[in-house]
Amino acid sequence: MRAAAFVVFVMSLSVVACGPDLGNCDADAAKTIVFLNGTPYVEGQALLYQSCAGTTCHASGAVGEGRTGAPHGLNFDVQPLTKSATAANLSVLRSGINEVRGEADELWAVIDSGEMPPGKAGDRPDLPWFKDAAGTMNAMLTGLDLSEARDKVRNWLACQAPIVAATSDSPLASQAKAMQLGSVMEPGVSPINGTFQSIYDNLLTTCRDCHGPTSPYKNQALNFSTKDTAYMSLVGKPAFSGAQAECSGRTLVTKGDCTTSLLYQKLSLPTGPGLCGVAMPLTGSMISTDAQKAVCDWITAGAMP
Repeated sequence: MRAAAFVVFVMSLSVVACGPDLGNCDADAAKTIVFLNGTPYVEGQALLYQSCAGTTCHASGAVGEGRTGAPHGLNFDVQPLTKSATAANLSVLRSGINEVRGEADELWAVIDSGEMPPGKAGDRPDLPWFKDAAGTMNAMLTGLDLSEARDKVRNWLACQAPIVAATSDSPLASQAKAMQLGSVMEPGVSPINGTFQSIYDNLLTTCRDCHGPTSPYKNQALNFSTKDTAYMSLVGKPAFSGAQAECSGRTLVTKGDCTTSLLYQKLSLPTGPGLCGVAMPLTGSMISTDAQKAVCDWITAGAMP
């Protein structure tokens, strides 16, 4: 049976060093996919799930003695959203991966020192991880010694903890993309670049739940349902009035000038002084610096269709 497709998210993150250096990032190694009970994980994500979260210790569902001493709220929930996922699981995933990335240096410090995972948690048996869903390659990731496992986690954290966020059969797969934990990357899809096709495919399609012909914002004429409607909605168009009247007089995309284009401002500036309304995407973290640069490059080059 063919395995479900899946999506991987990466977020740019600036971390203040504390403790041992995370070292260099091998991006290809950090995105190696394995399967656990038919569900795809990135190796580092799977190791963290197995040894730190799952249903105990650093899992949001672990309470009382089930936390075995883990501080309340310090949760590393990174389990991919699957067919049975609910809206609550989406919120848990967002919180969990943001916690991992925000605590990356501290997390690596306690792993490197041997403090974590403690006791029997560090001696758990290998799980049946395969290089493909059916296991036909017969390449189980068993027999990892502790130093190998730790280095996989170190590299994963150094690469800003990419994760498999959702399988294609999850009812929340599109919303997982809309969280914009970072640049969307899938097998066979090139990284986002400064062309409108790439920006639409990798970024604007994740915004269609809010900006489509049947969305709550259809009266604002910002329609990303197709590449053509998205382009016509953005380039040279005035910002919306009404609830966000403070944006009036601004242009969504000004050809040749990304810094004054409201689209770029909304995607690159945090909510606050200098930004009318609120930053986008509304439902999650800021998009990656690579995605921000791609948008700016496209606009600066003339915002061609």
